[in-house]
Amino acid sequence: MTQGPEEVATRVLRDALKRIKDHEAEWLSMLCEAVPSYSPEDNLADDGWDTDCMDEIQTSQAFDAQLLLRTLLAEFEQVAG
Repeated sequence: MTQGPEEVATRVLRDALKRIKDHEAEWLSMLCEAVPSYSPEDNLADDGWDTDCMDEIQTSQAFDAQLLLRTLLAEFEQVAG
C-alpha cells in the first residue's frame, strides 16, 4: 500500500526524533564515561584534564550533530519537495 504525504511526513519526523535522541544519548554516555566528573545537569566538569577532555568531546559532538542536522534537512527537503 502506498503511503500518503501525511503518513510519509509522520514517518520521517518520527525517524528524525529517534535519531536525534539516539545521538544525544550516545554522546552523553561517551562524555560521562570519558569524564567521570562531568555533570549533565550543570554541563560542568572538574578543572584541568577533565575540562580539556570535555571540551574535545563536545567539539567533536558539535561536528557530528551538524552532520546529522544536514542529513535530516536533506531528508525533510526531499519529503517537502
